Amino acid sequence: MATATRADLTIWRGNDAPALVWNFPSLDFTGSAFALAVTIYRELVLSLTSDAGDLVIDTEAKTVSWTPTIEQSRSIPLGKLSRYELSRLVTDGETRTYVYGWLTGLGGDNSNV
Repeated sequence: MATATRADLTIWRGNDAPALVWNFPSLDFTGSAFALAVTIYRELVLSLTSDAGDLVIDTEAKTVSWTPTIEQSRSIPLGKLSRYELSRLVTDGETRTYVYGWLTGLGGDNSNV
């Protein structure tokens, strides 16, 4: 059984760019949706899916991306306190986490005014 890959990421709080992008060069995306869960101390703070349009699947490039809203990026606390998991949901009912890790919040001092 294959295990998930750990990939720690950073996000600039109060920004809606750049997108976070995960590459899956050998994955067949047929019948797939993806879900991203972000937790702080095991409490779910963001639950995003490709079905809802929160995540973008590019079947040609073999990537899944998330462009956070300003509010979403601000929900990530400053420092290494948040964790994430990106899971693939297949139409036959299989769910598998492919990538996980720390989601470290940086900056966020601007007020976006």
